[in-house]
Amino acid sequence: METEEKARDRIVVVHGLGANNGTTWLLSRRLRARGYDVTQFGYPSLFQSIEGLAERFEARLRRLVEQDSQRPLHLVTHSMGGILTRIVLGKFQPECLGRVVMLGTPNQGSHAARKVAPYFGRLCYPLVQLSDAPESVIHEVNIPQNVPIGIIAGTRDRVVELSATHLPVESDHHTVPTGHGRLLLRIDVVEQVVHFLQNGTFSGNSDSTAQQEASETHLAKPV
Repeated sequence: METEEKARDRIVVVHGLGANNGTTWLLSRRLRARGYDVTQFGYPSLFQSIEGLAERFEARLRRLVEQDSQRPLHLVTHSMGGILTRIVLGKFQPECLGRVVMLGTPNQGSHAARKVAPYFGRLCYPLVQLSDAPESVIHEVNIPQNVPIGIIAGTRDRVVELSATHLPVESDHHTVPTGHGRLLLRIDVVEQVVHFLQNGTFSGNSDSTAQQEASETHLAKPV
């Protein structure tokens, strides 16, 4: 008979640039309290390209799938973690893949990264790649197909503009009145993550109008 532990859906939580598993510890703990089997993927985010970091993440995902290919495997990502996820899902989409939630991910690039990249880009190459400049590689990153993706963005985020969090393939988009790092600390964000993983949509009113306007804006931009 299958144990309760074996029956639980799995979540891989992925942190962002300049962070570590400590920054996603509270989020992970709260998800575990809601019955999920949570794994945190930690990586040295500052000195390697996003492609190299994505290779590390892909290797970890493949090991998790080899260990258990039956239970649903969801991905919950913060900031650059969502970019790594996009790259990986362009190469590897296991059959057990469930849903993806991105928190404050700079899907269209970060204006903050663009401003600091000239000063720190040599030391921290991901800053160059995450820039929202027209020539940035962020505009060439894979956009996953046939994967339910929910995006939560902060309306007070000074690192990633609200409109830059959108993807044309997103299943739902939700905003909360908070900043970039605090997305990981809010209990209402956890509730929205769980709701999306269970239902494929966020609870309450999603910003569908903002989603449409942002998508139209970015589709019209030359990249």
